[in-house]
Amino acid sequence: MAIAPSRFAGLSTGHARLVLLAFAFVMLAGVLLSFSTATSKDGVEGANDLSLYRAVIERMKHGESYYPVAASELREHSYALRPALNFRLPTLATLLALLPGFAGLLLLRTLAASVVIAWVARFRRDGMRWPHATAAGAVLFTGVGLAVSEAALVWHEVWSGLLTALALAVHGRRTWGVSVGLALCAVLIRELALPLPLIMLALSVRERRLGEAAAWLSVILAFLAALSAHLFFATQQLLASDPANGWVAIGGWGFILATAKWNLLLSTAPTWLNALIVPTAIIGLAGLNERAGGRALAALCSWLVVFFFLGRPDNHYWGLIYAPLLALGCVFAAPSLLALIQTALPAPDRPAPDRPAPDRPAPDRPGADRTATDQSLAQRR
Repeated sequence: MAIAPSRFAGLSTGHARLVLLAFAFVMLAGVLLSFSTATSKDGVEGANDLSLYRAVIERMKHGESYYPVAASELREHSYALRPALNFRLPTLATLLALLPGFAGLLLLRTLAASVVIAWVARFRRDGMRWPHATAAGAVLFTGVGLAVSEAALVWHEVWSGLLTALALAVHGRRTWGVSVGLALCAVLIRELALPLPLIMLALSVRERRLGEAAAWLSVILAFLAALSAHLFFATQQLLASDPANGWVAIGGWGFILATAKWNLLLSTAPTWLNALIVPTAIIGLAGLNERAGGRALAALCSWLVVFFFLGRPDNHYWGLIYAPLLALGCVFAAPSLLALIQTALPAPDRPAPDRPAPDRPAPDRPGADRTATDQSLAQRR
């Protein structure tokens, strides 16, 4: 099923065994942690966020400006307004306020379908057979399936996650410009998408593709400019009495497992299953010996590292931003694990080839030795 020989096939036996040992340790630790920590995605905060975003969009449809409306609704829903990053970037609210409700939902569902179609097309272009590509698309749908629900329309992480997944799918030597545009849209909707252009910039520099690197740098600078303006306007709405909060909570692996539940396949699954799926998806992407696989792995791991240190327990829905990549890793989990296990196993002993004795050269023809002996005896007589 793998598009190309797994990256694990090039490891030494010792390194492959170390990877398998680390993989087993992370899975075991996650399972034990899941039984000692209660995590759920069905908290009240998620419902409050939906109510908040819908109220802001509805008031903007009636002509009100974003920042006064956002400040008013944050207070109404008993949210902290400090720091100013508690104000979401206005991009998504502005877009949905301009579109009829059905048009926004149609756009979101089209985006979700485009992610699956783009990755299946990439699988086919890179040599995967149709049955395997279709099955891979079905698995990938588990990562974007929540986007088809009406509630997903106002989730910033859903839009941003789909855009980042699509940007990775279409990236190539001739199509990187499309990827740049999609990534810019992603970071302007949710700042959590910033790891993607940072990774793309670093890899472009390493590959000495300076034109593409300049484009990714432009995305980062444009985002920083937009974020600075956003924070300026949001700060104007703050009052001295407004409460504050923070995101540095160091929720660790437990919080990561909570964010992983925002996947159609795992939405009702027990947390211990998440503890198995997350490292399995990482192994799947790590074994994918393709340019897109390396970028997807770097993006997924960057979000996991961020969520290890940042995010309060009620921020578990941030997992929506990497749900497509988690499903993508599951697509290649089986061939990657198989290649890793085969590399870790010792090579079978091979019998040594037969060698003729050095002091007894093989005769040229049958009976040659006997003829030479008879002639020697005749001469002595």
